[in-house]
Amino acid sequence: MKQFLTCVFLIAVTVSYGQTTSWEAIYDVPQGKKGIRGFTKLINKDSNNAELYWRRGYEYYRTNQYRSAILDFTKAIAKDTNFNHSNVLADRGLAKEMLGMYAEAVDDFSNAIAYAFTQDTTIPQGFEKYYFHRGRTKFKMGDKLNAIKDLDSSLIWWTQHYHARKLRAMLLAATGDFQKAMDDYNFLLFKWNGNGEFSIDKEYAIDFYWRGVTKQNLNDSSYLKDFEIASKLNYKKFKPTDLRGL
Repeated sequence: MKQFLTCVFLIAVTVSYGQTTSWEAIYDVPQGKKGIRGFTKLINKDSNNAELYWRRGYEYYRTNQYRSAILDFTKAIAKDTNFNHSNVLADRGLAKEMLGMYAEAVDDFSNAIAYAFTQDTTIPQGFEKYYFHRGRTKFKMGDKLNAIKDLDSSLIWWTQHYHARKLRAMLLAATGDFQKAMDDYNFLLFKWNGNGEFSIDKEYAIDFYWRGVTKQNLNDSSYLKDFEIASKLNYKKFKPTDLRGL
């Protein structure tokens, strides 16, 4: 499944002071390594533009150059703390997460949440993303219970958050809360997806396995089928570090 960073290319709410680069020039920049070169050229002409550093940071993230991404996100914050502040903080947190800098990532996600609460919460501020990112990172730190609490918060802000509910189902099963885990699996398959079953694809091996664990503990004999499918899909013991920031 194609992964996405939180800083999807939306029109920013605010524009950094002194910006001279046109929207056309920004949107003409391609993705990936060519994007890095393109934004570097724009930065050379407009070095105080926070958005350009943010967007180049995104391209560094896309190409797995996480330390360079962190530097650019930090520069964007330094140039203009009002520019898309929560998103930039969260994006920096994602890059730190990928480097295993979990405590620092949690700090960035927490600061993104805190800043978002200073804005108008009657319009979308991204809380569902920030809580999801923080919960996933806490899970990587071995803190399953607080990870679940953050996933709960993510789903309060957006009940349809597929990845938050999917991860919560697994963590609920792993911590022995099997009925709630089953409720999440049923939501995913009947209310969110609608077809009643996961696709028979390697990506879902982990879901068949943990749903099997859940069913087994709820005395549902169909758990055997879930384990069989997980085995055919070459399910292997899951490592929290396998999770990539979305």
